[in-house]
Amino acid sequence: MRVLMLCKDCVAGGTTRHAVDLASDLAERGVEVELVMPAGGHAFEVTEVEGCRVHRTPSLGRALSTEMSPGAFWLACTRRADIVHMHIPNPVAACALSLRSRRPLVITYHCDMDRRFGLPGAMYRAALRRLMRRAATVILTSESFRESAEIRAAGARTRVIPLGVRVERLRIEARALALAETLRRRWGERVVLFVGRLVYYKGLDVLLRAARHVDARFVLVGDGPERARLEALAVDLALGTRVEFLGHQEGSPLVAAYLAASLVVLPSTGIGESFGQTQVEAALLGKPVVSTSLPTGVPWVNLHERSGLIVTPGDERALAAAFRRLLDDPEYARALGAEGRARAEREFTADVMADRTLQLYRDLVGQST
Repeated sequence: MRVLMLCKDCVAGGTTRHAVDLASDLAERGVEVELVMPAGGHAFEVTEVEGCRVHRTPSLGRALSTEMSPGAFWLACTRRADIVHMHIPNPVAACALSLRSRRPLVITYHCDMDRRFGLPGAMYRAALRRLMRRAATVILTSESFRESAEIRAAGARTRVIPLGVRVERLRIEARALALAETLRRRWGERVVLFVGRLVYYKGLDVLLRAARHVDARFVLVGDGPERARLEALAVDLALGTRVEFLGHQEGSPLVAAYLAASLVVLPSTGIGESFGQTQVEAALLGKPVVSTSLPTGVPWVNLHERSGLIVTPGDERALAAAFRRLLDDPEYARALGAEGRARAEREFTADVMADRTLQLYRDLVGQST
């Protein structure tokens, strides 16, 4: 079976990291997967990443937070495959395939397009609705996301396959344990951890304001365009050494940060946060999560009073109260972390995701023969 998988760009993390993980795990199951990724620059490049052929295509620039790549358009329309699997948002490929899509098309619908893009965004959404009506299946990453306005308007055929995290990336090794012990001595016993990109929809200004009302250390792992503004806000709020920005971490340093934390927070305020893989990582390491009641998959991944606590987006007082509840009752926090871990191991691993996706492909190929 040959699958052509389309991503919007080569930016590490998020949708692209998910697509690479999925493609690699499918390749281990005997699927021949080719990835198409607009990468900027001025030349086509073919490489191999984790057992998959990757076509990196040149870009004319960025629009709608996406590389504009005619080469990706051409490959999407002409490359031979039994199934085309596109990850949305992806304006270039959506416009291309809405005009020409003869092969079985699978769409993983990660999130709705932000309304701030105005008329160009509206034109993209119109093409997307047409595309989804043609799709053999639209994969949603959570049950709660079935109510998305964009999906409902399109009348698409849907299947829920949650995002999966590679358990081996969170392996607790001797180095991680030693680093975690060092961090505990530095941070203390009451630690609130955020992991993710520092972008506008993550609600990190709300997190910093909530920090004023909680006796704890706040650690932010990740980088992004909001970092300088957030560091300045922490100074303005006189948070001092109670807030630490660690920058991007991976491997043992990331695992150590999770292990040293009392709880993990995902304070997102915008629909760009459609799932929240940080919640899964935290759960797999036995940590309770505080997240927000967005109209996306976030509160489906972190179940209120089962794997963590859920508060209203943008409410700094409610966020602070949730932190205090878990920090002041470590036994309750541990119980939530244990239940979250059991659920994550059943539902949210990369192996489970790949098995479910492969079964979908087999169902579709069987229908088309």
